[in-house]
Formats: sequence, C-alpha cells, structure tokens
Amino acid sequence: MPAPMLPCSVDRDDLPDGGASHIGRTISLLKERTAGRLLVEALVPDFGGDEACAKVIVDSGLDVYAHNIETVERLQRVVRDRRANWEQSMRMLATAKRVRAAAAAVGCMRSYALEHTHPPCAPRFPPCL
Repeated sequence: MPAPMLPCSVDRDDLPDGGASHIGRTISLLKERTAGRLLVEALVPDFGGDEACAKVIVDSGLDVYAHNIETVERLQRVVRDRRANWEQSMRMLATAKRVRAAAAAVGCMRSYALEHTHPPCAPRFPPCL
C-alpha cells in the first residue's frame, strides 16, 4: 500500500500563478522519486479562481486534489476571506475533476484556530484524522 503524504499550501498572491507551478513540480518529483510508492493528496488554495492553475496541479500526477471550503455555503461571506467564495471553490474542484477523472477532487471543511475577526465557532462534529 502506498504511503500517504499531504502537502499543503496557503495562498501565494505574491507569485503570478499563485504557486501552482512550484506545487505541481514538487508533486511530480515526489511521485517520480518514489516510483509510485507515495499517495499524494495536495491541499491547495483556490488560486483566485484561475482554472489553469488547477490543471497544473492535477497534471502533476497527484492522487487527491483537496481544497478547504472552510464552512457551509450560507456562512461563506461571514467566515471566509472576501477574495474567496463558495462558487469559486466549487468551480475549482469541478475543474480538477474534469481535467483528470481518475484523481479525486474533494472539498474539505476543517477547523482552524480562529482569528479574532471570525464569529464564534460551535463544534458540530468530532475532528477526524
């Protein structure tokens, strides 16, 4: 059974492609150098909705394309950064799935330490590992 690995990335607004080429190259090298003995799930940003960036990541050979959607749709404008939104995240996940149907595209809701600007968080589900 392949060993799992979960590289994660934050928004890289300072880079023209949001870091997609760097992430994609890293995944390609990981897959190449482990000769398929590594299962790679990449947790990536929404790249500002740039679907070409999603394609770069999917074409890298990863096994799972993951993206945090942070919360349910109705709370998006309250909880998420104003540059991100539900529709944009869903479009990026759909693009990833369309580009390579063999790769899983998943949206994740994860709990993070909240900044002081976020509303109170009431846990509804136990954390999963």
